[in-house]
Amino acid sequence: KLSKRTRRLGQVKTGLMCMNLVCLMMLIVFGDRLSLIIFSETLTLKSFLIFILGLIPLWVGIWELYQNKMATRELLWQYKNQAEHFQQASKKMEGDLSIEAMQNIIADLGERSLFETYQWTIHRYHRESEPPPTLFGNTGIAMFQGRVRAGRAKRTRAVQSGK
Repeated sequence: KLSKRTRRLGQVKTGLMCMNLVCLMMLIVFGDRLSLIIFSETLTLKSFLIFILGLIPLWVGIWELYQNKMATRELLWQYKNQAEHFQQASKKMEGDLSIEAMQNIIADLGERSLFETYQWTIHRYHRESEPPPTLFGNTGIAMFQGRVRAGRAKRTRAVQSGK
């Protein structure tokens, strides 16, 4: 569904630019005749086509600016979330902690940051095209969460055996 929508949007943009090219060719070939066709009281078909020739690139440009704005907003959102993770870890490490406790905080920070980046990558990838279901779908998230749990369990066993 997502890839269909992405393709359709690309086709619409291509179609708009092709329409612009066709209008330009009509103006070049039939310019004199088009100025004789009165579209409304004071508007000729030639003037209307010139207006459309300027309007279509404007629409496409606005569309592209909006897409860039949304991409920038997503990046800012990700940077803000990552900064919050690091600030929380920094606050936890301010106290007098053992090396093991600090290592646990850093490991937890790494896991949260990695998972956050993984989720953002999935979100960003979904915007551009449809991902393969086994790589970024629910299966991929479950595999990643399973690896995180296995790493935590291993670390917990290591800490308990060291006590």
